[in-house]
Amino acid sequence: RVYREQRSQFEQDVSDQGGAPFVIRELNSAGELAPATERDEYVPVLYSQTKSLLSAPLGFDLLAQPLRRSALERAQKTGKLAVSQPMQLVGVEPAYATGVLLVAPVSHLPTSGESQNEPYGYVMAVISIHQLVAKGLPKPDRDNLMMQIVDTSDLHKRVLFESGTVESNSDLVGSRRLTLGDHVYALNLR
Repeated sequence: RVYREQRSQFEQDVSDQGGAPFVIRELNSAGELAPATERDEYVPVLYSQTKSLLSAPLGFDLLAQPLRRSALERAQKTGKLAVSQPMQLVGVEPAYATGVLLVAPVSHLPTSGESQNEPYGYVMAVISIHQLVAKGLPKPDRDNLMMQIVDTSDLHKRVLFESGTVESNSDLVGSRRLTLGDHVYALNLR
């Protein structure tokens, strides 16, 4: 977490450590990363480990967009893992760009009498739903299984993933409840 008055020094320190210019960034109207506007607080991506062929979105401010901000605020409030609503991911190949963020606050251990300290940062995992689920599925001509993952925590019961298989009228059906962070999902199989 970087506050307004710390931004300039923070950017300079990270630039000096990394040997390359570092700027806190946000998505502009064209969907490109550009220097972030002045705000009271920022949560920029500082470190990244990825298998993506695209460059990591270092400096991307997670507070600049509502879905990311909401997940961070829930993690901060509860002190526990929070999961975002489905969103377009940044720095991910287009085929895998829809996914969720898992966010956990990082805090110092509470001192006596404190229940929880304010986080000084967050650890985040970027999960592409398609990459996570579809890579293990059989080829379409051999697939006779319809799989669907539904976010039951959401009022609209959003479908996170649905296999491309045409649904059959089979009586062989199954459903499992999956809990991830502060969300509950239904895994439906037919």
